[in-house]
Amino acid sequence: MAPERVPYDVVVIGLGLAGLVSGLAAASRGARTLLVGKGHGTLRFRSGSIDVLGHWDGRPVDSPAGQLPALAAERPEHPYALAGAGLEPGLEAVRVAAAAVGLDLGG
Repeated sequence: MAPERVPYDVVVIGLGLAGLVSGLAAASRGARTLLVGKGHGTLRFRSGSIDVLGHWDGRPVDSPAGQLPALAAERPEHPYALAGAGLEPGLEAVRVAAAAVGLDLGG
């Protein structure tokens, strides 16, 4: 007998932070989502912090949002530059997901 096939709209490979957030984003938009990984993912190795442009040119950054336009102009290939306007909504999605399980992300 052939195994039953289950249709998915999105299949995410990887159980690290990026994979989990990608799966959460897809599922929260109504997509039938499958997360696939081997082992426990990389979350057990993380400190729990999410660093977005904490330093630039060897100096601390007080306002990542204020520094992003300069970063994008200087390094348009940088992942934060490529994320563009989607960066803040992505971070907000992580904050909301954390709050749903009682975690407060500060900063």
